[in-house]
Amino acid sequence: MGKARQPVGSLWPLRAGAAPEELIASKIFVTRRERFDGADICHVIYGTKGKFDWQRLMSLIGDHWEMLFWSLVLYHYVYPANSDYVPAEIWIELAQRFSIELAHPNKGATSAAA
Repeated sequence: MGKARQPVGSLWPLRAGAAPEELIASKIFVTRRERFDGADICHVIYGTKGKFDWQRLMSLIGDHWEMLFWSLVLYHYVYPANSDYVPAEIWIELAQRFSIELAHPNKGATSAAA
């Protein structure tokens, strides 16, 4: 699973099993050669037509927003005609964050692979 963890909030038992936000958040770090859940994330977005609480997903992902951005780029690759299932505000926010990161890299950051 890597080094990232997703906290379990007090509302999790009430929403578990039905909420696409939690499902995506739980799969976002499964990125190994022997198991990759990126396709599951794409299918959840496509299957729900993106009709879920995107701000809640952003909150669950927190500082790991780059993993979500990566998953959404994959989604766009797989379902280019349905990129509008991801709200424009989410695309814009994540693209802006990424642009800022590229323009001002954190030279003191440790590698996620380490």
